[in-house]
Amino acid sequence: MIRYGIELLENRMVALDSSMREHRDVIKTEYLRQWILQGKLIPPVEQYLREHSGLFAYGELYIGAIRIDGYSAFKEKYEFASRKLMKYAMCNIAEEILRRDGAAEGVDLGSDHVVLLLSGDGMSAERLTTLLEEVKAQIDRWTQIRVTVAVSEARAFGDDIRAAYQHILELTMLKFVSGEDKIYAERDFEDYMRSVQPLPDDQLLDELIKSVRMGKPEDTAAGLDRLFAHMQTMHYAQSKIQLSLMLYTLFKAFNKLPSVASIEGIERILASFDTLAGVRAWLERELLVIIEELSSKKGASRRDEIVTDIVDYVRNRLHDPMLTVEEIAEHVSLSSRHVRQAVQGVARRDAVRIYFAGAHRQGEGVARDDGLDSHRYRGAGRVPDQEPFLYDF
Repeated sequence: MIRYGIELLENRMVALDSSMREHRDVIKTEYLRQWILQGKLIPPVEQYLREHSGLFAYGELYIGAIRIDGYSAFKEKYEFASRKLMKYAMCNIAEEILRRDGAAEGVDLGSDHVVLLLSGDGMSAERLTTLLEEVKAQIDRWTQIRVTVAVSEARAFGDDIRAAYQHILELTMLKFVSGEDKIYAERDFEDYMRSVQPLPDDQLLDELIKSVRMGKPEDTAAGLDRLFAHMQTMHYAQSKIQLSLMLYTLFKAFNKLPSVASIEGIERILASFDTLAGVRAWLERELLVIIEELSSKKGASRRDEIVTDIVDYVRNRLHDPMLTVEEIAEHVSLSSRHVRQAVQGVARRDAVRIYFAGAHRQGEGVARDDGLDSHRYRGAGRVPDQEPFLYDF
């Protein structure tokens, strides 16, 4: 009897210790998200992270991003829970390798990438690149997921790391432009920006993306006509640059171009066409396929998973003061209207209300109030002092 009691007590202590470790990890991850999304550390968060993360033991901070190639195909292959596990594995692999030369933390922000915060002392660019190449190779080996990796130059802990994060995330898209399979650094983006010029009218491209998300083939064709009419007045080199920028923007907006099985570079895609008319016809077919795929997402069979994805995306970005419904819609490649319809359909059925503040007002973001729970949703939730600014999604 005494032995049984001792074993029972021991098992309970082990379970309690495990629960406390998990609780600490959850808090640490949430504070890391807050740091990334708000850019600056506030004293309570900094104190907690100094006690529970090794990042502050070193003098230089680096921000990295690991983006999943072909994310749309990845979403089709794996259900929501499996996608979360895969990204968790990616973080673990990266942390284990990078901690050989310093400290590292991986953070999932609920999108097509994970963020890396790593620190060290006097780490050379060559050594950092070597470590990240190994991270990339091991992720491919153990998860069969191909990724693109980018990393910043050394930053101070007091710098605005949100700006650095957004810049590094943009860097991971350069693989689509250049086709180079390498670790991207900040100087690569500077080189690219020197080689391109803005589109003649950015609004035309925004309208094209909107028409695709709204599922309007006729408007999509008309939008392409307007864009390509501009290019027909340019020299060959100029039109090629504008096409590269257009395809780059479309790939970013929809996480894919359907007939491009792998990201092999815009140059190689464009090299297969002899005329602008050929590129236009191909691009229209690509966009029509995307419209058809987005239309299938709006069916009842896909609605629950989309809403689950939306809720998780919002939960992971609770600390982002600039989060809007439009950004959430971009994450799931739907229009804002269709996102609202999907959420409202589930909300009516399950009596779940998801509150957002000010997204209908220019410049406002998601509701941020300590009274809201960690998921920003609950049955019949109310925040009296903010009620005038809240609306049911």
